[in-house]
Amino acid sequence: MKEGDRVVVLTKIALALLWILGFFLAALMLLLVVPFSYRGRIAFNGDGLSGDGKLEWAFGLLGIGISIKEEKRYELFLFKRTVSSGVLGDKELEIKESKRKKKKEKKNLGKRDLEIRELMKIGKDLLAKLHKALGPDYIGIHGRYGFEDPAMTGMVSGLVAIAESVFKSADIRLYPEFTGESVDVQAEFYGRFSLGRLALLAISTVLKKPVRKLVFANGK
Repeated sequence: MKEGDRVVVLTKIALALLWILGFFLAALMLLLVVPFSYRGRIAFNGDGLSGDGKLEWAFGLLGIGISIKEEKRYELFLFKRTVSSGVLGDKELEIKESKRKKKKEKKNLGKRDLEIRELMKIGKDLLAKLHKALGPDYIGIHGRYGFEDPAMTGMVSGLVAIAESVFKSADIRLYPEFTGESVDVQAEFYGRFSLGRLALLAISTVLKKPVRKLVFANGK
């Protein structure tokens, strides 16, 4: 092969690789920028958990739906038409306990308490930002709850109060019952979000010093 022909072949290969790389970069950009839309309903009572939900991308180009009633079913959509459906099987999850020995570190209790407070503050801030990033147009949670142990009911009431302070736009109407065990809660939600915004939120959270220290400590 002549030198000129070899250059032409190499040039064509380089251009083909650039086209392929450009295609994947464009696909990745679309995946990060084009929003997902979602909606769902969940009910939890004495009969167990039931509900349904749907997640769509690119205004219905792709989608998946899940229904939980007597059995768990799924549907895959393409251009808003069902292309596949079936029943989800219940697979037992195998939990493997790590046998690695963790080094016991002696830390000042005051310093540890300060770290926990910083992480709790970051966690509350993360919930608020996550709520904003997921962009729910509506969240409604209604019902009553009560547990055999009144202390547990009181603790859940505290968590509900925190959720109400974070998700101020949500319609949360949950009422505790301290006289007995009874749970009857319904939730409905819909909205849209982009993966790019969630990725930026995840990166900015991991880069915070307390979170970074926790991640690296657990990685040892």
